[in-house]
Amino acid sequence: MREIDVDQLAAALPGGALVIDVREPDVLLAQGVDAVNVTGGTSAWVRSGRPVARGAEAGAAR
Repeated sequence: MREIDVDQLAAALPGGALVIDVREPDVLLAQGVDAVNVTGGTSAWVRSGRPVARGAEAGAAR
């Protein structure tokens, strides 16, 4: 599986990248989804100071 860092993920978001936080990304790959692993995961994203939407807020972020 490809790995990208949080900077690469942040750069992909304005282009419409879909972010799904899953524990088993191989399931997505098996379904033909172009899934990547973000080095450091969600924790690295939060530590970098980037925005995070939670709960009802996440639905509004779409």
